[in-house]
Amino acid sequence: VAIDGDGSGFAPAAWAQTLVDHARATGATAIVAPGSDRGNELMAHVAAKLDQPMAANCTQVAAGSPAAVTRVRWGGSLLEEAQLCGSPLLLTSAPHAVPAQPIAGLETVALSDGVSGAVSLRQALASTSGIAEVKQTIASHFHEQDHVLKVRSALDILRRISYRGVGDGARDPGLERLRGEVEKLADDPVMHPIAELEIAHDCNVGRLELPDQMLEEMRRLFAPGSPRARLGAASNDAQVLRAAAIDGMKRWRVFKVTGATPPQARACDVVMRSFQLLLPAAS
Repeated sequence: VAIDGDGSGFAPAAWAQTLVDHARATGATAIVAPGSDRGNELMAHVAAKLDQPMAANCTQVAAGSPAAVTRVRWGGSLLEEAQLCGSPLLLTSAPHAVPAQPIAGLETVALSDGVSGAVSLRQALASTSGIAEVKQTIASHFHEQDHVLKVRSALDILRRISYRGVGDGARDPGLERLRGEVEKLADDPVMHPIAELEIAHDCNVGRLELPDQMLEEMRRLFAPGSPRARLGAASNDAQVLRAAAIDGMKRWRVFKVTGATPPQARACDVVMRSFQLLLPAAS
């Protein structure tokens, strides 16, 4: 849930990129905004960035592939039933179609503590609900990963551009060169965090399944932090770190060659590469 204070400083393109980056990082299955002028404009930018359809002013939605939506058309004179494809689903809610649901107890807690005034009440509710801590945690996590998210978005755009016209029978030497450069860039060790992010995304959306212990190890390895934290090592001693990295590579290689599915095998390659890239730091 994204909440902005008074809506000042509205920048739909920038806000849309933030939503796109967060959705990709968290594996969101849907992005929903209010069907206001700003909400519809924001989601139009999100749809353009993701190159996906968006349904505006919806009154109902049923999950599925594709999803079934009911939305207001022609100024409310008719309801249209349609199918919405894409992941994540992009839609806005028709004004007043869904009643607001208060969070029971928060107002009572705040008022019983003697809080008065709109600003003080809002601060008390934020503190009681824990939303402040959630926002701080999210901000801290994405601040450390923001450069990876930005590069991944740029690389996705370049890759889509490089494949324009493919299948039409016409060759474009310029786009073929761009495609080659994009793939070469994707293979650079500096770009490896993007591969980690994509594997993590596949796990978050259920596209990739791993044993619980290996999933926990992968998430620790992919998380920002020191080599010791990422390796789960007992100390910062170089030999201990190196041994942990080598053991991790062996463990995932055994998993790969003893019955891993093709998606799991690709994940194994990325994880082993992550361990390999930590070896210099352990030297």
